[in-house]
Amino acid sequence: MGFARKKIVFFAAEPTDAAHLRLMEEVREIQEGLRLSKHRGAFDFTPVLAVRTRDLQDALQRETPHIVHFSGHGVRSGELLVEDLVGRAQPIAPAALANLFSLCAHHVECVVLNACYSEGQAKAIADHIPYVIGTAAALDDRAAVAFSIGFYRALGNGSPIETAFQWGSSQLQLDAPGEPLPTIKSRPSSLHVKTEARTLAQMNREQLSQLAQEYKRMLAEGCDEAETHLGLGSIYLHLGLHDLAVQHFRRTIDLDPALADGYYLLALAGLRGRSLKTLTLQDARAIERYLNTALQIDDSRAQYYYLLALLKEGYYAANGLRPTAPGSTELIGEAQRRVPDPGEVDRILHVLPSLEPRLAARIQGLNI
Repeated sequence: MGFARKKIVFFAAEPTDAAHLRLMEEVREIQEGLRLSKHRGAFDFTPVLAVRTRDLQDALQRETPHIVHFSGHGVRSGELLVEDLVGRAQPIAPAALANLFSLCAHHVECVVLNACYSEGQAKAIADHIPYVIGTAAALDDRAAVAFSIGFYRALGNGSPIETAFQWGSSQLQLDAPGEPLPTIKSRPSSLHVKTEARTLAQMNREQLSQLAQEYKRMLAEGCDEAETHLGLGSIYLHLGLHDLAVQHFRRTIDLDPALADGYYLLALAGLRGRSLKTLTLQDARAIERYLNTALQIDDSRAQYYYLLALLKEGYYAANGLRPTAPGSTELIGEAQRRVPDPGEVDRILHVLPSLEPRLAARIQGLNI
């Protein structure tokens, strides 16, 4: 089994009227750490240098990263400094940066602000992003590089973000003792934190019910957001409450039509735990439409291809019907060119307990 593929965008800004930083050393150390890590093939690292405000928007839209890293200068008043058209410092206020990240909250999982006095920015961004790392005080160059070394090496070796943060902090203490440690802000109610497939799989029914109550309380308090419905729907899906799951995934899509996971999970819930062969043609067409929409939005997720391949083979082929192109073999090939998320493969198998063993083996990478 593989490790879920992650895109990292590294923004670096060093205005000509600010102190010199070791940004290229930081880039080199991160790339080297990822290259030598256990899951080195699972990370795409894109540096964006001499970053200006327009570069921020361009890279976030074009790359749709999971992790965003900013290295550069911050000032006591709370702004981060990027470069203007002639390379001089241009400050960005916390509210402006938080608003920017609100536009890409559906794909960014973590923001690392490796800059002085960036804790205020981190607090503002954490309203939209599951994990944000910042520093309350001035940050020495050695400390910034040391944290990045420890953080990305741990990510590359399979650690979750919170654990990678601890490894980064430890490396900072080893290499730059006495320097202030960064802080991590998290959103405990975030789908990425609490309702990932692998996290739900570790919970018993009582824990799942308690988590569902937390989400329902959020909705009752007016938090009618796509992520809230996606989280609650994911819990209901795991509990086998398919009609409730479908209801919340439909609401997810209404609130955020660009959220690919909404369509994928709606497709899973629409199966309602049935054997693929026994679906109605109407249900099969609807599920196929949802999965094609998810792939149009984000073609990097192996699980979208896997589920569509199972539908093509487990319903269409099994019932003697001609499936639309691409066929299941081609879809499996596309999935295998991505790095699969083991938790999502397990979720598919959990939702389809009667899946024919040969089909289950195809998405597990077994040759039987």
